[in-house]
Amino acid sequence: MKKLMTTIGLGIIMAITSVTFAQDQPQKGKKLQKEDRKNMSSEEKAKHKTDRMTKQLKLSEAQVKQVYDANLKFENEVKVLRTEAKKIKAEVKVKRLAKRTEIEKILTPEQLVKVKEMEAKRKAKRQSKAGEHRPK
Repeated sequence: MKKLMTTIGLGIIMAITSVTFAQDQPQKGKKLQKEDRKNMSSEEKAKHKTDRMTKQLKLSEAQVKQVYDANLKFENEVKVLRTEAKKIKAEVKVKRLAKRTEIEKILTPEQLVKVKEMEAKRKAKRQSKAGEHRPK
């Protein structure tokens, strides 16, 4: 009886494990995952988009070249903008912290406690909203 239960248990575990591993494999024709796109070069992204458009729209050879050039130009421009956006975001963060420090010097201890409470409520509200929008 004990051997039978052990065998059944192992069988179930193996079945679940094989299904889990099968789901992790990327499927042909499916959209690339966010991590896959992040690690691609501009040329790879442009080629991927062009290949997809070629398949869907049945582009001619001349169109493929033109579409690839347009996609590559776009990817390179966006790459520069993303870099600039990261720098600006970091600068804004520094400015926000400086403003906060300056305001904290102005407020009384009671007001600081109230500010902390307000921030905690705002953070909890953001987290609850974020949980609602996440795909299951």
